[in-house]
Amino acid sequence: MSDNANANAETQSPQARLIQMATAHWISRFLYVAALMNLADHLAERPKTAEELAPLTAAAVPSLYRLMRTLASLGLFTEDSEHRFSLTALGEALKTGTPSSVRSSVLTLAGDAFTRSLDHLPYSVRTGKTGFEKAFGMPMFDWLAKHPAEASMFSETMVGLHGTEPAAVVAAYDFSEFATIIDVRRGDW
Repeated sequence: MSDNANANAETQSPQARLIQMATAHWISRFLYVAALMNLADHLAERPKTAEELAPLTAAAVPSLYRLMRTLASLGLFTEDSEHRFSLTALGEALKTGTPSSVRSSVLTLAGDAFTRSLDHLPYSVRTGKTGFEKAFGMPMFDWLAKHPAEASMFSETMVGLHGTEPAAVVAAYDFSEFATIIDVRRGDW
């Protein structure tokens, strides 16, 4: 947690902090919709109003405007006096086709596979079984094998989350005595 977040948390009442924690999933869903609608890509060349973005995203103008203002309050965009939205450095990371893009990660981590699985968290805690299997009727990697688009985004997400680890592991250990090394998945994750 950053120093600012720690200072803010210390000044909030326990009730306010808990309510903030309980609504944190809203932010995840706002980010998901921003990524799904490619809002960062639509704003890449120039600022646009909700009216200009609506036909590009198949959205209703008033609803899109409220979403854009919410995303601006989260720091993804800025809004000028003429109600045009521009990308911020944070919003730039949602653009597609850039080396630093986290769009696939947002779509994966805030998408159905994870959110529906987490809907079954009480079941998982009580039974020790996966929420994913309860939600989708099969283990996660079996499901991914049947859904190539989601599997590709999941792979991109894992590379994004763990991208620097393989090089660090290779640098830290001498694997020269091994002819083959295999990464074996364990469990139903």
